[in-house]
Amino acid sequence: MDAKSKISDSDLTDEGKINVMSAIVREKLGLPENCFIEPRLSFTREFGADSLDEVEILMAVEDHYGVDIEMVEGTPGSIDQLKVGLDRALGPVSA
Repeated sequence: MDAKSKISDSDLTDEGKINVMSAIVREKLGLPENCFIEPRLSFTREFGADSLDEVEILMAVEDHYGVDIEMVEGTPGSIDQLKVGLDRALGPVSA
């Protein structure tokens, strides 16, 4: 069974992807669980992340979804940018 088949249907909706990525960002950056992360906010400017943090966030999302995400502009700067890469990697999904 591949990693994609272990993903819940709710993780594949737009809202689900944002929730999963927000939880990963909170974990990797040591933010409180109740911290709301606006998807457009910069990991570095708003949360003090460095490029290594961004790579760790990217790798955790890849591990969760079982895909390789190719970022067009280097590391993901926000959840919105990361979601674009994830959507490309997942391709069409019927959830």
